[in-house]
Amino acid sequence: MNKRFKIIGILSAAVILSNLLTVLSSAEDFNDAWAYFLKERYNISERIVDRYLKSGESSPEYLYLKSLLLIKRSRFEDARIYCGKLSKFGGKWSEYAFLGQADTFFLSGKFDDADILYNTFMERFPRSEIISDAMYKYGLCLRKQGRWEEARESFNLLIKRYPSSLSCSYARRILNEDEFYFTIQIGSFLNYDNAYNLSKRAALKKFNTYVKKIVHKGRLYYRVRVGKFDSRSQVESQFKKLISLGYSGIIYP
Repeated sequence: MNKRFKIIGILSAAVILSNLLTVLSSAEDFNDAWAYFLKERYNISERIVDRYLKSGESSPEYLYLKSLLLIKRSRFEDARIYCGKLSKFGGKWSEYAFLGQADTFFLSGKFDDADILYNTFMERFPRSEIISDAMYKYGLCLRKQGRWEEARESFNLLIKRYPSSLSCSYARRILNEDEFYFTIQIGSFLNYDNAYNLSKRAALKKFNTYVKKIVHKGRLYYRVRVGKFDSRSQVESQFKKLISLGYSGIIYP
């Protein structure tokens, strides 16, 4: 009888150890996947995540990372599917899922839908640990719609309520730059002469150009921009003229 209990005990310990090793292995895999994601090596990160998900396992960490990877690849509809799966875990994961869904609409240019979702998030999760992120993104969404004063108010409220948050530092930078207007960026250069020459050529065609200095990832860029417009209809009209003359560019913000 004792021998049988010993055997059962040994087998139970083996099962527990096996399960523990599986959990530890999964944690290591996730840490690797997350590390590659942060290094912007999305292909490797996604391979690790997909291998785990194909095994039939399901954890909120992997679902969350998968949704982020899909967003990075602009596969917004697929990302929303994974956000839906993530929301079923409840708690903080439902908050991450909700904000992720809002991000998919914002990044795909559906600002009206994103506006509603960011606003709903702030009402539904006022004590969320990511509320400052939602407030910042809501301000960005207002800027994209040309709702300049509302955007300023949103950024100022973020600074007042969450002064130590990372999002607060981003909001301060936007307010300090005071770029509450639409403009068109037609070039970005590390060399000032290249930026100046492009700006000069566009100015000769009667476009109101200027060169703006931007520090991005530790490097100084000279960005050539055209005009400062109050409304999206104005900037889109000017953008069409630039395109017709062979220029390429993006509307900012």
